[in-house]
Amino acid sequence: MSHCSLRKCLLIENKEISLVDVTLDFTEGFHIQVENSNDMKVTATIGPQTTDTIAVVRAYEDNWGNPCKVVQFELNQQRLRLSKRSPPIEDQKNLIKQQVLSLEREILKNEQFWRDFSFRNVDSQAIQKKLLELGENANFIDVQFPPQEKSIQEQVKCILNNDCSPSKGLAFDRVIQWRRPKEFMKYDTSKGLLEPHIYSTQNFLNISQGQLSDSWFISAALSLAERPALIERLFVTKLYNELGVYELRLCLNGEWTSVIVDDYFPCLPNGGPIFSKSNDNQLWILLLQKAFAKVSGSYMSLQSGNPSDLFQDLTGSPTLTLNFKENKVQDMYVSGKLWDLLSHFNEEGYLISASQQNDSANVVHAVVQLRDVRGHKLVNVRDPLLLFQWTGDWGETSRLWTKEMLDAVSPNYEVNPNQFWMSFDDFAKYFGTIYVARVRNWDETRVRGRFIRVQDPENQTFEFVQSKWLYSLDVKTKTHLIVTLNQEDEKTKGVLPKRPYLDMGLVVMKADKDEGTQIVLFKEYLVQRNVECELILEPGHYIVLPKTTGCALKRPDHAEIESIKLVDHNRQFTPLFMSTLKDLFLKFDLTANQSIDWKEFSGFLQILGLTLQDELAFKAQILTKFHSSESGLTYQGFIDWWRSQIVAEGEPQLWVWLERLGYDRDLYSVKSRIFSLTFQSRALEGDQPVRVTVRDTAGTEIEPKINEMLLSQFGKEERIQEFYSLVSLQSLGAKTFTYGIRNQKSVDIEATIDMSFSENMSFSSKAQVVKRVIHPGQVAFILHCQAGFGNFNRVIKHSAIEVVQAPTKK
Repeated sequence: MSHCSLRKCLLIENKEISLVDVTLDFTEGFHIQVENSNDMKVTATIGPQTTDTIAVVRAYEDNWGNPCKVVQFELNQQRLRLSKRSPPIEDQKNLIKQQVLSLEREILKNEQFWRDFSFRNVDSQAIQKKLLELGENANFIDVQFPPQEKSIQEQVKCILNNDCSPSKGLAFDRVIQWRRPKEFMKYDTSKGLLEPHIYSTQNFLNISQGQLSDSWFISAALSLAERPALIERLFVTKLYNELGVYELRLCLNGEWTSVIVDDYFPCLPNGGPIFSKSNDNQLWILLLQKAFAKVSGSYMSLQSGNPSDLFQDLTGSPTLTLNFKENKVQDMYVSGKLWDLLSHFNEEGYLISASQQNDSANVVHAVVQLRDVRGHKLVNVRDPLLLFQWTGDWGETSRLWTKEMLDAVSPNYEVNPNQFWMSFDDFAKYFGTIYVARVRNWDETRVRGRFIRVQDPENQTFEFVQSKWLYSLDVKTKTHLIVTLNQEDEKTKGVLPKRPYLDMGLVVMKADKDEGTQIVLFKEYLVQRNVECELILEPGHYIVLPKTTGCALKRPDHAEIESIKLVDHNRQFTPLFMSTLKDLFLKFDLTANQSIDWKEFSGFLQILGLTLQDELAFKAQILTKFHSSESGLTYQGFIDWWRSQIVAEGEPQLWVWLERLGYDRDLYSVKSRIFSLTFQSRALEGDQPVRVTVRDTAGTEIEPKINEMLLSQFGKEERIQEFYSLVSLQSLGAKTFTYGIRNQKSVDIEATIDMSFSENMSFSSKAQVVKRVIHPGQVAFILHCQAGFGNFNRVIKHSAIEVVQAPTKK
């Protein structure tokens, strides 16, 4: 507002690229008149980035010449309503055209500058040092996840949809402008608005979700912020910097991984962030959201997800999900064991949260504490996004809050307005899923492994998939152990559709000199990102074997031929080929140290049919020519080696090598798949940690032997014939079936299982008719099968004949 002689002029300045609809209502005022209006209401629309006079109000009482009196007594009666609309898309583009063109020029400049730089093996300090070469005022632009529309939604998906505009069909209708913090953050210390900073330990929770529809992600991150130290440790870069380089450490696919991002964020045109934002100039939620968007390929990929997986990514801790729809969880609730378990978790300091029944958005609420007070089992819940208001028993106005209960609990709703209390019975009624991140200082070992397809050289019908390594545990004292088997997240950019989830399970065995090897635990197969098993181990020697049926380690049955190219029209590797090379690098970086050493590279060359004389030749011909570190060939060097080979050998030869490495002509991974294994333990007596030793399984055929032990111990005798029986083992969660034959005769038999008449089934062997010779009294594993989505028909035919031994020549 501003004075206009003896009148009052009301002006509105619209700094945004928005259309602002304004209504001023003076009907409750007195001794005033609105000029050029027949009534006491004024409506107007203010255009983008303009200032306009909305109304002129004149006072007409006797002493109207006192303008202060006009302001103090009369114009305070006005009522103001504002609403914002989006201008046409083309108008928005025109208003920020120059800024967009300037940023595009900077992106092109940075693409040239960073072309030969390996981001995979460096930290933020190395990038900051490199930036000095660009000049004094240079700032970081992440060319791997550039501030462009393709980072909002993956280019492949929007091309398939024939529309790459982020406004199409989404919850927002704005052109997105990428802006840096000091371009959109207002700082005014008198209002508590500090200059941009990564986080404030006083208040992590002052966050708004924005328009991305990723409430599952934002709410889970805010639940983690109940423990500020857990947020702080994610950020290697602790302070805001003008260079715009930020490094985070996330536990991706079971391995702690550095993720580097810039500080360009998707914003409204000339406005603030359109997605998540802090209301007090903190950057942590914007940086965290951007880091996960980069890993997943786009911001839009964050619109759905599993909170349990996210808690593991953020904490590196084993997680537990309890779903009230499961009979086991319901039984625990009825018996009181669930309350006891959650109370124990609360006392252990584990992070507990929950999402509501039938909430497709998976909004996560933090469970702050559980209290049993005067016979009342109470749960203190925080709603991080202020989307849920509890008005039932033990709510803010509940009559159950007697003076005695108030004194005992101290609910303090005024200090914590987004927290509420409720009974455990109501909690179990309104919340459908509980997530527990078992955060503590575990003794921890993380290793990388690989599932490989093995063909029996003497039996072309029989093949199986087994872990290339087994893991030997030396346990010196009574120990609490959690083992987590992780596979590559399907949400990671470039994974689907070529490397979909396998079913996975775990077997833990105890090896004893007197009693032999016995199975202690079998974690049934599940088709998900990770599987866990939890044990209390007595001192001794144990063996852990990761397992899969391997039925999905193949080209999908009805996959169309795609005529994949390895290079594009610019002679650059295609995104799909780059994703394949990343997969290959991980498979041969056995020690997970971001490089391939001489031994690992020699094994790689051996598969290709190539050789290097020795380690000196490796250093002279490989490490000196391609990007390397002290420990070996880096990812960038590995990519450059392939680039040199496509020039020297040609694309047809590369396809020959890719087939030998286990990829088909459409780059489906059909012979091997990486995984990681995490051992987290704590000694219950003494303080000696578990020692993990990795042993190669090559040539052992340990997989069939373990399957035979599982069939013998847990299998079901399905059909008993005259001198043999069919034994099966089913994992309902993965819809897998394991079959074996028990020889009940005193001579060898050749058993056959024929599943060629089945429909919508996948098998562990390429052949659907498998034969094996079985010795007397033994169970032999024959094959696994797995049902596909939808209806399936499992038809199994089996037979056996005696094996006639050829007479021995004298």
